[in-house]
Amino acid sequence: MTNEQELARQEKVAFRFMRLHPDYHPCDANARLINEWLTAQGLSFTDDNLTMAAQALDGELAKQSAKPTTPTAPAVLSEEELAEQERQAFISSLPPLPKSWVQITTAQDVHDLSASDYRRCYHAASPHGENFRKRVEAIMAHEKIGTDTQGWARRKS
Repeated sequence: MTNEQELARQEKVAFRFMRLHPDYHPCDANARLINEWLTAQGLSFTDDNLTMAAQALDGELAKQSAKPTTPTAPAVLSEEELAEQERQAFISSLPPLPKSWVQITTAQDVHDLSASDYRRCYHAASPHGENFRKRVEAIMAHEKIGTDTQGWARRKS
């Protein structure tokens, strides 16, 4: 996984964590404390590990200030906005393809490729062919689609 992909993955995890823990104050000091705790414990940046870190550091984490002096509307995202954020985080975590290629991001995009374009991309020289294959696998896994013997879509239960 490239550094960009790892950062995108961590951003997605952080968004989920903050959505599930509205009392957490997102600031540099808290992020530093949590990262140091995860490193000291030898843990990776995952949903469960962030929760454990926040619980372990509860007394040390900076709290949100009491009330803002100027009333502001809370930044509550709708389900559609949250879904779009997660979709964008997933897309940015996919292996890169050359800009001149069709940028597949869904199973339908893969399905819409002509057989000749699919073969051309699949068998392309390294790293493009490998990235294409990994991208297709990630999309299918993300959308929980398997392949039957004909090579196309059978939804996994």
